[in-house]
Amino acid sequence: MLKSNVFETTQEQLVARVVNELKNELKQATFTEKYLTREEVSKLLTICLSSIHNWSKKGILQPYQMGGRVYFKASEIESSMIKLER
Repeated sequence: MLKSNVFETTQEQLVARVVNELKNELKQATFTEKYLTREEVSKLLTICLSSIHNWSKKGILQPYQMGGRVYFKASEIESSMIKLER
């Protein structure tokens, strides 16, 4: 059975507590996926930025956007590489 506690609080106090709890959770969170910028992918694959743009348009590389910046998952870059048969 769930136990409920009732207490009085203002809206500002509730918001402050929720924000504080979220900050604590984010500090403890670990992100296992590594994201690379276009420049990092360019250096890693030794290709120019226009090639990255073209490969993204063709669906070879999957871009992700956050705050106006473009990123690529390192694991997807690695899995996009195809082994050549000799």
